[in-house]
Amino acid sequence: MIKNKMRKLARLGTALLLAILLPVTTLGAVPANSNSGQVNSPGSISLDKAIQIVKQNFDIPAELQEFSSAFDSSNDRKVWRLSWTAGNGNEGNFMAEVDANSGEIMDMHRWQGPGATGSKIPSISISEARQIGQKLLNQMLPSKSADLVMDQESSLIPLNNYGSNYYVSWKRTYHKIPVGVDQANMEIDRHSGEVLHFNLCWTNKKLPGPTGIISQKQAGEIFRNEEMLKLQYIFPSAVQPLKSEQKPPAPRLIYAIKHQSNAMIDAFTGEPVVAEHYFGGASGMGESTNKQIKLSAGRDDALSLSPEEQREVEKSASLITQSQAVEAVKKWVDIPDNMELRSAGLEKQWNDPALRTWSLSWQLNSKTSYGHLWAQVNAANGELLSFHLNLPPAESTTPAIKKEEAQQIVESFIKGIQPQRWNETTLYDSGLQDNYLENNTDNWSFNYLRLVNGALCPDDGIRVTVDAKRKQVSSYSLNWSQANFPSTTGVLGTDKANEVFLNIVPLKLMYTFVQKPGEQPQVKLVYYPESKDEVSMIDAKTGQALYRDGQSVSHKPQPYIFDDIQGHFAEKEIALLGQAGIFGEYGNSFHPDENITLRSLLKAMLTAKEGIHYTSSIDDQELIKHCQRLGWIKESPDLNGEVNRESLSLLMLRFLEIEYLTQLEGIYQIPYQDAVSLSPSSKAIAALTWGLGIIKADGKNYDPAHIVSRGEAAAALVHTLAVNTRP
Repeated sequence: MIKNKMRKLARLGTALLLAILLPVTTLGAVPANSNSGQVNSPGSISLDKAIQIVKQNFDIPAELQEFSSAFDSSNDRKVWRLSWTAGNGNEGNFMAEVDANSGEIMDMHRWQGPGATGSKIPSISISEARQIGQKLLNQMLPSKSADLVMDQESSLIPLNNYGSNYYVSWKRTYHKIPVGVDQANMEIDRHSGEVLHFNLCWTNKKLPGPTGIISQKQAGEIFRNEEMLKLQYIFPSAVQPLKSEQKPPAPRLIYAIKHQSNAMIDAFTGEPVVAEHYFGGASGMGESTNKQIKLSAGRDDALSLSPEEQREVEKSASLITQSQAVEAVKKWVDIPDNMELRSAGLEKQWNDPALRTWSLSWQLNSKTSYGHLWAQVNAANGELLSFHLNLPPAESTTPAIKKEEAQQIVESFIKGIQPQRWNETTLYDSGLQDNYLENNTDNWSFNYLRLVNGALCPDDGIRVTVDAKRKQVSSYSLNWSQANFPSTTGVLGTDKANEVFLNIVPLKLMYTFVQKPGEQPQVKLVYYPESKDEVSMIDAKTGQALYRDGQSVSHKPQPYIFDDIQGHFAEKEIALLGQAGIFGEYGNSFHPDENITLRSLLKAMLTAKEGIHYTSSIDDQELIKHCQRLGWIKESPDLNGEVNRESLSLLMLRFLEIEYLTQLEGIYQIPYQDAVSLSPSSKAIAALTWGLGIIKADGKNYDPAHIVSRGEAAAALVHTLAVNTRP
């Protein structure tokens, strides 16, 4: 109580002091800091100066009449938070953060409320957006802009309304060396050129100069000697939940980094840098089918089931019951007597539809303390897959066991619950736990990775945590894939793999911030594999570069600069689609005069609507299904078939969702000479595409049966995207 009163008096005294020292305009904008319990003095930048700085760099919309401010202080960081809003129930706001010490704008965001969808074709180019961004950056950060290097690697232009603005980013360098996560980012409207968002991340810690460091060659030798690159099996990521008939992706044999240091090498000492890692995971608690099964029990038995429904019923009948699943948990976990089972659900795994699991949850029945147990059991064979037991903290005087004793408990537990798999694992020690218990952490964790054909399988293994005071296993997780692993015969040798990998992902200097257990974050100059576009591994047999999800680099969406469109009537439109990564069937050649196939046209349309990352690896079946859902096609057509002008016109109208206008026959006029010979529906289609500027044919005749070229289709698609539509 006395301490609380003293804090209140301190706040009051500081507030009175600020009232004397601060300009009147800043009062009421300086709240008490919730961390220290005291009011923090602003830096050298007053509130009125912060407002002026923002207005000098950005135009605040006149309709944003309501203004508020706040002041925040954390460690050595002092920030003015400024906000303009429309008020009176209107939408729109403008927010900015200004460093109260330097006067630099650190963050800005403007939102003007929802508006018309508008044309999807950019009014300014990416190069123009970059020029706008660079000019503003130089203006706002004259002392920092020289150290911020623009990232121009990604030049894909989206043509849909999702993430359709331009994003320009700069990375900080010091002595031309990248500095950790320090960067600046802008979001620029692709029509107006307005900057909609800005953010600056800048570390004020002193950086060591790159003198007296080891060479890149020496770093490479350390990389090899420490065996940082290891032969591994990975499972390529599934982009979407798998369907019942689908099997998980087959494992792939790769070389990738697996080392305590994550391949960070101290540039001064040459020692691997072991930083603190944070591990996290979701339990995948899906929708329970238990309720659904109970509801179906009272239905009329005469109702017929589809083959798929019947298969699901038969599969469910062969699974263990809830009570059997509970017993499977109790066999390995000492559940406290005052814990009650609160929920149980039978679910299908999204990445392995063949696997059904029971998810069980217990809660401690106590008003004075908390605790819970969550467990997952294989519903087919009763195998305990994982559990996590969270109990109230043990008495502070209870001694904690050492790492070696905890490891003995873990190994005894694994040998009991997984005797067959124990011999197929190897302990992966991150090297980070040795002084955890000195910092009030009461758990020891151990990760045993699966070995297949002598190669690591990091996605599979057994992870166990021991309560160091209670001397018992508090969590357990088993991941063990049922897959056919490819043979290691024919893989690159270790020396060759290191050579290929370091050519693709070379070691480069970088400033980073590392934190070891019990220590403050430190700035380190390190050699680190410089990954371009998330390339982080190689195929173990071919040496081909792979992304971190195991996919081939050749599948990556990329912009195209076509070399055969100069002088074509649709050169501009084709070039724009190339920048969006569309029509890349022939690489950097377009083949403008070649007849377009329905497959190419539908994929281009879908890419323009959903984005290049959705369609980059889409197969024919999914392409057809998606286009049917959108109402673009009615049946399952021949994707290799050619497209005539009327079909192209109709597809463009369906893209705009205005096909219903073609039902208004007899009201349209078109300037085509063959208008008299057109059917009423054809005349409506031709009139709409003419009036909207989508298709002008040859300027004389519509000729609905004309087979469309790739160039003509590209022009029609871009003109369709340029139509101003409403939300």
